[in-house]
Amino acid sequence: LVFRVNYKDGMKEGLEEGFCYSGLRKRSVNYVEDKKEGLLESFHCKNGKLSERGFYVNNKFQGLYETFHFNGQLYLRRYHNKNGKLDGFYYLYETDGTLIKRTEYKDGELIE
Repeated sequence: LVFRVNYKDGMKEGLEEGFCYSGLRKRSVNYVEDKKEGLLESFHCKNGKLSERGFYVNNKFQGLYETFHFNGQLYLRRYHNKNGKLDGFYYLYETDGTLIKRTEYKDGELIE
């Protein structure tokens, strides 16, 4: 992987991008004063399909976070509260879209 990132006063600032050796974009995330802020996207190097998507607020995941199998099918879906903790349902799926597991979290704690 090859990364491109800007620095300001020794801290990451602006868009950080990673690229596969083929030239395809592997990953992108924005930084503000060395903290992740905004949309995160990652892609599979072999086919360019989306592999990961989430949103950062003040260096913590917030809201919906998803990862995807190589074939583009959803693999994982989870939610993070404003403190970055798991909150709500957490789903895992097979490559054909079949649900494997569903668990529930509240403020980072597993609900049984």
